[in-house]
Amino acid sequence: MAMLAIATLPFSLTSCDEDHYYYFDNWGGDNNNEGQGDNNDFWIGMAQTLSGQWRGDLRAYKLDKNGHATDSIDYSTDIEFVQSSNNATSGTGTQYDFEAGNKSGNADFTRDFTWYIDTNNGDIYITYKEQNGNYMMKIAYNDLNLNDRTFTGLLYAADGGEVDDFFFNRFTSNAKKVKIIFE
Repeated sequence: MAMLAIATLPFSLTSCDEDHYYYFDNWGGDNNNEGQGDNNDFWIGMAQTLSGQWRGDLRAYKLDKNGHATDSIDYSTDIEFVQSSNNATSGTGTQYDFEAGNKSGNADFTRDFTWYIDTNNGDIYITYKEQNGNYMMKIAYNDLNLNDRTFTGLLYAADGGEVDDFFFNRFTSNAKKVKIIFE
């Protein structure tokens, strides 16, 4: 009886609450990291995770005045986020969009932007620098999945005319390091 009690003791002391695997390195979605408010380390960590090069698919939907999709176009996208400094929750970036079937190697659209994380709610705001003025889009924290490997979500236009569904992976070069040996 004593052996059975000792063997089952570890199971009786475990909690029923489930710790999420990505709690500390994943932002958005259902991970309950909202409400961090004044916790600058949390938001800086999120910005550091966002910083870098991403590559993947983006589908842009044109919306009518009622918010219904009327048209869409698919892109292969390369996007880079650069932090203003190591402790910043903002920065700059460039996005390269390639339409389906583009074999030229040249982007159909290249857009520079600035970005920042709203430290009150975790939303990411991106302001594209267009010839006809700036164009702002937002990734709502609840529509975001961000970790060291993937970056997915919905990107909403401030004017309500567009929503983009994206799925990016961290881009790393496949180039092999060359080791030079001197004799």
